[in-house]
Amino acid sequence: MFETELIESENSSETYQSFNPNLGLKYLLPHNFYLTASIGTAFLVPDAFKKTGYYISNSKIYKGNPELNPENSFSYDFGLSYLNKNKGIEASVVFFNNYHEGLIVYD
Repeated sequence: MFETELIESENSSETYQSFNPNLGLKYLLPHNFYLTASIGTAFLVPDAFKKTGYYISNSKIYKGNPELNPENSFSYDFGLSYLNKNKGIEASVVFFNNYHEGLIVYD
């Protein structure tokens, strides 16, 4: 982040490294049914304005939080699917859940 005419800021930079494994499986059952499942993690870096800087927009004052950490999430899903190409039928029922840590709220 660099200071400009419109944004007051201290020059700064950030580096993030993240390993986000994901795995998905699909298992064929008799009569054109499938079991599906997946599990994985995700990583979201806060944008530069959330981390640093000071600016005024529409009569609101915004000041970045240099201590703001990235958002992390863990999710999983599982389901049952049916596919019959000859009849043009495809249907799925899936349950999924997401867990977030350090959720960043955008106003």
